Amino acid sequence: EFLNISDLLNIPVLEVLPNIFQTYIPNFYSSKYSQMLKSFVKNKIFRYIFDTIIIINAFFILFDIKGVEWGFLSLFIIEIILKIYAFGFYMFIRKMWNVFDVVVIGAAFFISIAEVIRQDEFDSEIILDITLVLRVLRIVKIFHSFNRFKTILNTIMHILPSMLTYASVLFVFFYFYAVIGIEAFHGKIEYYGYDAENLSPDQLYCGNPNLMDSEFYNLHYCANNFNNILRAFVTLFELLVVNQWHVLAEGFQLAVDSKWTRVYFISFHCFAVIIILNIFTAFVLEIFILEYSFDRGTLETTLETKINEMGLGLGSRPSRKQDQPDSDRKSNV
Repeated sequence: EFLNISDLLNIPVLEVLPNIFQTYIPNFYSSKYSQMLKSFVKNKIFRYIFDTIIIINAFFILFDIKGVEWGFLSLFIIEIILKIYAFGFYMFIRKMWNVFDVVVIGAAFFISIAEVIRQDEFDSEIILDITLVLRVLRIVKIFHSFNRFKTILNTIMHILPSMLTYASVLFVFFYFYAVIGIEAFHGKIEYYGYDAENLSPDQLYCGNPNLMDSEFYNLHYCANNFNNILRAFVTLFELLVVNQWHVLAEGFQLAVDSKWTRVYFISFHCFAVIIILNIFTAFVLEIFILEYSFDRGTLETTLETKINEMGLGLGSRPSRKQDQPDSDRKSNV
């Protein structure tokens, strides 16, 4: 166990900050009914109740059952208020999931208020969709309660800073190929729509007669071109996710009337898809394995269990095991 001392060093030690309710209303906050309310909020049953409400709310959203939005929103606001009352504001905001709840429910609340004030039909539908999406996001919090899902979510959180470096490399690579594509294919393919009756002969087949009856034109890929930097980035992204990349390569080959265009698309596929994406995939797998292997050490788990039994952990109560005789404790050890 001494070899697991590094696990102990990773255990966060939080200072218990004063509760504003205990400071300003000490008599009421220490009363019998207040203690019962705080014990209930700190109990796991309280969390299970609101996890169930979140799932029920998701089903209501799934089946488009209207008229209960404000009811669920009110329950979630009451949940946040009770947690702040039981744990104190400073201890409440120290947990990122509580901040997540405040942001999601707060945004949904203010958006709902704006919807009622404006009474705009078009905006109302958009605002309602945004509100529903924000409330469904709380299901992520339930997943974090399960160890398997928690490992996945922790992995995602850990790779987010590295994603900036990866995105920068990918952006430079995209920009390099976009400039080459604009120089090589600019004006070869234009987007004029696909209504042949309203188009002039020069505008048919993406403005290029070589694409007549081609799979590129029949699948309506004329908007995928290299006429500007934005369209070039969109086209390269479709190539990155291997979305009909052979059709795009064939279309530009016909448009330019040269088989040398294959070098451009095959080289992008080799570097971007086979090398860069595989490096990123290997990186994610390695982070996941490390997170899964070293998520919790044996000593850390044992120590946290003992702390919770003593009632010293955040939101924990003393266990009845403390009332056992010393002989029983020795046998348990």
